[in-house]
Amino acid sequence: MQSILRSKTIRVLALAACATALAAGTAWAETAHPTPNNPLLEDGQREALRVIALTGSVDAWQELNADQLAAVHKKAEYFLDLYQKQHQPYGQHADMYWMDYGREQLARYEHIGDSATWLGYHLAGLAYRYAVTKDAKTLADIHRILDTYDMLIRISGHEGYIVRFAGKADDPYYIPYYQPYGRGEDPERPGYGTWAWRGVEPWEDWVWLGNSSRDTYTGVFLGYACVLAVVDDEAAREKIKTQASLILDRIIADDNSIYDGKQYRTRLTGWLPVMMWAVGNAVAPDKYGETYETLSQQAIGAPTPPVQRHTGDYFANNLRYSRIIAVAVLEKDAERAAAYKRHMEAIWRNSADHLNGGFAAMYAVVCGPEDVTARAVLQGTLYEFWDTPLWMTGVVNSDREDIETVDVGTSKQAKYALMIPERHLSDIIWTRRPFTLDEHQDHPYEFPGLDLYVPYWMGRYAGAIPAPSTAPRDEAAE
Repeated sequence: MQSILRSKTIRVLALAACATALAAGTAWAETAHPTPNNPLLEDGQREALRVIALTGSVDAWQELNADQLAAVHKKAEYFLDLYQKQHQPYGQHADMYWMDYGREQLARYEHIGDSATWLGYHLAGLAYRYAVTKDAKTLADIHRILDTYDMLIRISGHEGYIVRFAGKADDPYYIPYYQPYGRGEDPERPGYGTWAWRGVEPWEDWVWLGNSSRDTYTGVFLGYACVLAVVDDEAAREKIKTQASLILDRIIADDNSIYDGKQYRTRLTGWLPVMMWAVGNAVAPDKYGETYETLSQQAIGAPTPPVQRHTGDYFANNLRYSRIIAVAVLEKDAERAAAYKRHMEAIWRNSADHLNGGFAAMYAVVCGPEDVTARAVLQGTLYEFWDTPLWMTGVVNSDREDIETVDVGTSKQAKYALMIPERHLSDIIWTRRPFTLDEHQDHPYEFPGLDLYVPYWMGRYAGAIPAPSTAPRDEAAE
């Protein structure tokens, strides 16, 4: 249901962007939709991925050659650079809805209700990039994100509550988003959506987005965990200690729930509290260690979270992987670490056939780079990931006779995961169901590409993606 709502939301926001442009007297340009490009693996490599989609495993994988490794590295650097130059208003995360495909005029920021979430994934990617390259700029970028999070947990006045996004109230690209945000414009506060609020001092001229979800906290704490695990920097650690302590103390004070200080409350469930208190235990064990050990025992003894496939909320799979990797990379106790690894192995066995590079990267970080199937999925999907700007692009596969389908309710889906070039180009492809046959959405709506460079640097760190032969360390540091 959640993925369906996201899809409907994009359509509604697309219409809203059109209405905003028309109201402003701005004409939409007639530029053509750019043709996306996917590099294709060699025949044997593609066949290996098809075998995985059919059976869930493969016995052998032809590793990416030097040219292929260089191409994937180049894409990772390209999308990271694009993200930092174009998709980080106020140091946060945003998709961009343009007036045309030439990027001549921006219509509005998009997807910023999940901004704090995806900023955490970006932070995780930077953490592993720094662990591999020791690049000074990457460390500075990590600190900038931590400073942004410090603002996000204070701007509401309910200190320790993580808001979804915050920006200037008079920003013309933000106003169309926050005015109806939530359940439409608040009749008691004209100009503000029911989930949008003015900041407290010194951010009185800013607006923050509330009703934060478990997704928000998952993304933030994933970023914290990865930095603590692989970035040897005391200043970053101290920032995380301060922020995580404020957040956990706020959760405790608000009856172990996420509460925005206004009207919306969300309970912690599943592995999320384990993840959060694992970070707390890492920075302040005397304060949070006992609760963490209790939560850890409960999670370890529970069944591995189920994997959603043709039905259910596919996005939940990403949350489950994210929570398990966070606790696993922080764990110092050998017995608990082994238990977390078993949970990761179980969830991977049930989703390896999804051809999901994001899942494969997190699996490799926790369980090591030796698994041939995981290496194939990670290397293969990242190589076939688009190497052109990521414009929302529809796809039609239902008329293909070579794709075996299954009935799901009143519609059909592919029985086996589609290859990357056959999928709908949308936000964070690893959160999208790989069995979807058709999607009819084509808009000048641009995605940032963190779904390429985050798993790339995780894979590089884990040893599941070899370094390119063209001095990647020097190239990354430039």
